[in-house]
Amino acid sequence: MPDNFCIGYDDGHELIIRNNFWKLWIYEIRYDYKTLLYLGPKEVFYKDISSPLAKKITQKEIPSLWQRCRTIIELQTRDKDGRLTKSIKESEERNFNLRRFVFQILIPHINEFIEKYRMIAYDQMVYKISPWDIPMVFLKINNQPAYSANTYDYLSWNGIPLVGKYGEPDSLQPFFLISEPEKAWKDYKSFKNRFPYEMELLDAYNFKNRGDYESAIRRAVTAFEILLDKKIKDELIKKGKPEKEAEEEIDKTITWRGGKELFYKATSKKLEDILTVDLLKIIEGARKLRHEVVHKGKKILPSERGKTRFFIDHIRFAINSLEENSEYALERDKLLLKSKIEFVDFLDQ
Repeated sequence: MPDNFCIGYDDGHELIIRNNFWKLWIYEIRYDYKTLLYLGPKEVFYKDISSPLAKKITQKEIPSLWQRCRTIIELQTRDKDGRLTKSIKESEERNFNLRRFVFQILIPHINEFIEKYRMIAYDQMVYKISPWDIPMVFLKINNQPAYSANTYDYLSWNGIPLVGKYGEPDSLQPFFLISEPEKAWKDYKSFKNRFPYEMELLDAYNFKNRGDYESAIRRAVTAFEILLDKKIKDELIKKGKPEKEAEEEIDKTITWRGGKELFYKATSKKLEDILTVDLLKIIEGARKLRHEVVHKGKKILPSERGKTRFFIDHIRFAINSLEENSEYALERDKLLLKSKIEFVDFLDQ
């Protein structure tokens, strides 16, 4: 789109497209942006090179690098009552307030613009963004220096995190999700017999963390259904039915009610006896949401994201129970907790 294209919103915000922005790094490029000296058009920077630092850069006394930005989306807001400015400039919770600005104002407005652009241009390479896609946000109040905040703490780390005892710097050691890679690669075979539904469940968490809740609920429900079919098939084969016939019988069952009846026929157990009645109701609620997403094109609203995460976690609990293998359940939960990244989703508030 043309540079400086502007869209106005009724709530006083303006979204501006910038195609001529550059980053100026000094010494090194860092993920935490601590070495980013300037962000904007080159010509603006060179208009005033009177500062000692600018002179050193132009005279190449300091290592520096210009990096062309992709399209920059700038959101301008009118702080009518001054509350936003005060919360950023004076509050001790500056980072918290900046994140709230990102979640409540910046991302919804940008995604509204992206959706309109996608439909108008039918651009298949563009997608809506989530906090995952914004490692750092800059907020500039009038002509003062910009304030910055990161949406996920780890996105601003410039290296592998260190863990150790508080107040004992010598105890710090690098933290790795896989601390014994040779052993982990050998143990990978334990995932083979549950690979299809395990990968779907992992994809669900991946999509959730990226903010794609529609894909997340689809994958989570699919994971449960794959395991359910697997349990039915295994039990039918144990009772002497050929594998092909077992698969055909499962394929004929196209309703949720029919699936539960076939499960009872194959295992002599009711699904609610394994999952509990309450957990089964939650699974049915998740399936209903998935149905609306798949068949009605429903978009999960920001206010519905907490409920969707609730569904995904309880589908995991249901898989843990349906597997009837405590070792698998413990391993799955332990790995998920080890790699879990917590952040406050202000859109749920």
